[in-house]
Amino acid sequence: LVAGSRRISLPRPGTCCHARGLTAPAMPAAWCSICRGEDDLEVRCSPCGRRFHKQCLGLSSQQALPVDWRCESCLALEELEGEERERHDAFVASQKALSADGRALANRRSTTLLAKSALLEPFVPAAKLEEVRRAARGKEKGKGRGGAGAPPPPPA
Repeated sequence: LVAGSRRISLPRPGTCCHARGLTAPAMPAAWCSICRGEDDLEVRCSPCGRRFHKQCLGLSSQQALPVDWRCESCLALEELEGEERERHDAFVASQKALSADGRALANRRSTTLLAKSALLEPFVPAAKLEEVRRAARGKEKGKGRGGAGAPPPPPA
């Protein structure tokens, strides 16, 4: 990647979670994707939102980048063709399906906890049990609005 007259070296494509179609759940978006520092993040990748310090990219503080600047991972993803692109897209689709399955399982678990909460009373502190009930009721309300895991409408 070249910025101005300097060559910028970023992590190798395919080594970060973004290039594999995943997100890193434990890393806040406000961290530099190279050094993990949190302050003075001046560069942002347009497609993925990853942030960088200009220093980490080897840029001076006065150098300007285009508004639609893309990180090396996004550039590598755009270059995938043919069978590689199909494998990537299939992997991303499978990760999305797993995520949806996880949400549906969490909703079923909450519904079961709400229905069986009286059985938990001797074993769970009252404050924790009330927290579980509130969370389960919230998910039940979300189902009624067509949220994730909502059952299909009854046949007419």
